Amino acid sequence: MSFIKRLALFVFILAVMILLFGLFPVIAQGVLPDYQSDSINSEIPQPDEVIKNLNFIALLP
Repeated sequence: MSFIKRLALFVFILAVMILLFGLFPVIAQGVLPDYQSDSINSEIPQPDEVIKNLNFIALLP
């Protein structure tokens, strides 16, 4: 029975993760209205922005 419970928990966590990552762009678009703006410069990430994002990823455990 514990194997079935573990499998169900794993599937549940996997589904929650997929939902979170699937809804993230929608949430970001709602929170940040200029997330997808019409200007061409916003579509191309600036180098300092990319470096900040990479530093943030490197800080994650």
